[in-house]
Amino acid sequence: MAGTFSLILSFFAFKYLPLGIGSVTTNCSPFITTIASRIFLKEPCGVMQSISVVLTFLGILLNSGVPELFYGDHIELSSLYLFGFMAGIGCSLCSSGRYFVIRKLNRIPHTLFNFNYACVSVVLTILLKKRTIL
Repeated sequence: MAGTFSLILSFFAFKYLPLGIGSVTTNCSPFITTIASRIFLKEPCGVMQSISVVLTFLGILLNSGVPELFYGDHIELSSLYLFGFMAGIGCSLCSSGRYFVIRKLNRIPHTLFNFNYACVSVVLTILLKKRTIL
């Protein structure tokens, strides 16, 4: 279910955000997965992983928080923009949750999770499209 919600939230993020900001916010799941694995699974985190986590966080912050600093474009923070930004962050959180569950339940083949993700995503996307939510 987390993967399906990730897919649906990415649709909303790309609908309400500029493409550059939407792609960064929806694809920061490795950053979140690394932190969650360190906290919850007690996996080791080396120096290079720590540096990459910090650099990724700075990249996300600079790209999504300060667009007018680099491009001179003024982006009005409307409710739809904030909704799209929160949908992008939610997409990354759900995607990270999916990876985290696959890692935690390592006895079950990951192909079973991916097959379930694909089937549920197709059905829910069709149902939501018929209701014209997306």
